[in-house]
Amino acid sequence: MVEVGRKPKGSWSPISGQAVAWLGSFPPVNHQPEQLHGAVSCRPRTTGRGVDMIMQNYVGCDISKQWLDFFDEASGRCQRIDNHADAIAAHVAGLHPGQDFVVMEATGVHDRLLRHALAKAGVAFSRHNPTHTHNYAKSTARRAKTDPLDARMLSGYGRRYHPEAEPAPREEDEHLQSLARYRDQLVDTRANLKKQLSEAFDEIVIAGFEEMITDFNTRIKALEARIAQVIRQNEGTARDNALMVSVPGVSKVTALSLLALLPELGQRSPKSIAALVGLAPFDNKSGKLRRRSQIQGGRARVRRALYMAALGAIRACDRFKAFYSTIAARSGSKKLAIIAVARKLLVVLNAIIRDQKAFA
Repeated sequence: MVEVGRKPKGSWSPISGQAVAWLGSFPPVNHQPEQLHGAVSCRPRTTGRGVDMIMQNYVGCDISKQWLDFFDEASGRCQRIDNHADAIAAHVAGLHPGQDFVVMEATGVHDRLLRHALAKAGVAFSRHNPTHTHNYAKSTARRAKTDPLDARMLSGYGRRYHPEAEPAPREEDEHLQSLARYRDQLVDTRANLKKQLSEAFDEIVIAGFEEMITDFNTRIKALEARIAQVIRQNEGTARDNALMVSVPGVSKVTALSLLALLPELGQRSPKSIAALVGLAPFDNKSGKLRRRSQIQGGRARVRRALYMAALGAIRACDRFKAFYSTIAARSGSKKLAIIAVARKLLVVLNAIIRDQKAFA
């Protein structure tokens, strides 16, 4: 086994050939992708020549709105910088592409500048569900919590699980995501205004609500036209959008939610993509206790869109209607059957995008 790069600081096991940068017990590895909700792979990184292992330096980064805390396992040092473009660019310039690997938690927009700077410099990185990393931190029997300690923990998390690098962020995708989220906000606000209008009785208040609802209708219509234009401008996005709407029950809004919020579509296995969205049932068994499996976690907005699409697919397509009737009769739950159709719909969409073939 050939090791390349700097030897990380920490205890070293000659048997496993792996450096441990964080003391304490490790959680068991679950090899069932459906039970992982898109968790990272734990297989070792290899070169193109088979069994040679690349020893990477995992750099943990704890992110906040004001600053970033980095922990370098090779040097054992922690450094804090401002969460601004210039400071991030200067720090990233000191990292080694191909050797350093940055591990961070998903923090919404606060990690955007860092992700773009790392991609521009060619430094690999990965983001992780904070629930997973927090559970890992508990498994190490460490109770203290500070930003530098969190950065150290993330470095150990990377060393333990060897996560896959994320693809470089694309501004076109981020623009579409922003537009999709803005549309959702406008639609939610309009729904609240309609609810308040239904409870109003004063003429002035009613007139005010009606005027605001009309204004929001105009804004939403203009925004949807802009979104359609953005989709048409990108050949790949336009092709995927056309493939999605060929499936019964999938509307333009559903297709937009999938395009913007599920870029992994077509790149994952059926079980993995279902777990990522939150449509994979989780076992709940202990000893003689056998509870019904339940779905949990995942991307709520995508799941809601698929649920509404499932209702349309049941009405519009005999294949989905027959599948719904079978599940409903067997389980005795119509809602469970709708969820099953939503999952089947997701698997079909995943195959369609993967194979680039319209629904037939």
